[in-house]
Amino acid sequence: MEAKIIKESSVREWMIANDKDLAKSAVQVNTNGYPFITFFKGGQDDSAENIYFSKAAAEAVRAGDSIKDLGLGDYRIMELDYGNGETRLKLTNKSGGALDLDAIFG
Repeated sequence: MEAKIIKESSVREWMIANDKDLAKSAVQVNTNGYPFITFFKGGQDDSAENIYFSKAAAEAVRAGDSIKDLGLGDYRIMELDYGNGETRLKLTNKSGGALDLDAIFG
């Protein structure tokens, strides 16, 4: 099922808009092997929100990768509508998995 983008923002913009000021320092994976980052508000354990990487972005990360080394400034958080009333947040790179000319040819 093709998802429709409802909203797109930088990780920083999303954190500010959603009152999150901290993130776990490393990429985590669930029991199915899907990588995610946990964002939360300091001092509020119930504020944690796990955002999973998109399929394309997940190929470039592994459990334990430092989020400082990921270059989160190059990632976007997409709010997606799957058409059945379900919306999800996904962490993806700006280009959606595509490489620009500088990345291809250096």
